[in-house]
Amino acid sequence: MLGAGDRNKANARTGFTARPCGTSSPARSQRASSAPTLRRTTSYEVALQRHYSGGGGGHAWQDHFISAYATMHPLEDFAEVFGHFLHIADTLQTAAEFRLLPRPAQGDVSTLHEIAKKPRVALLEKPLAELVAQTWWPLTKGLNQINRSMGKADLYPFVLAEPVIAKVACVADLVATAQPQPS
Repeated sequence: MLGAGDRNKANARTGFTARPCGTSSPARSQRASSAPTLRRTTSYEVALQRHYSGGGGGHAWQDHFISAYATMHPLEDFAEVFGHFLHIADTLQTAAEFRLLPRPAQGDVSTLHEIAKKPRVALLEKPLAELVAQTWWPLTKGLNQINRSMGKADLYPFVLAEPVIAKVACVADLVATAQPQPS
């Protein structure tokens, strides 16, 4: 768990601040108070040059970012996290269709298995941290073990540290509250 001083250092480095994302329900409001939002801090061109000249990433990037590339600039961090949210949502839907998710308990119709079978936004009915802990981690751990059994690299080599999960939850909130634009 990060202390306040560590969070402030991470916020300064990433360009994310601890302001809440959009909310759509009381449950989202409760956890949104700690979710990050995007704030511009460094010009993209300067960040790009710094990253490719060897100044990006560092050794501890997995503590705060989904990828080394996400360390380059807050916009890339957001893009990598948004893409990762889509990976999670699509993989869970596919796993549900092929019945690779845990079976519902007797009489429990509000399980993650049933939610994952619904369109992507329905996945957001559960808090993202709960979805990751109860469904995503066990699924990806199993998929990685299958790949290793076949002599292949991990299918899912990412580490989802607490700050990364908060960023993915922020994106989930943005998707859940998105309104179609009139044409």
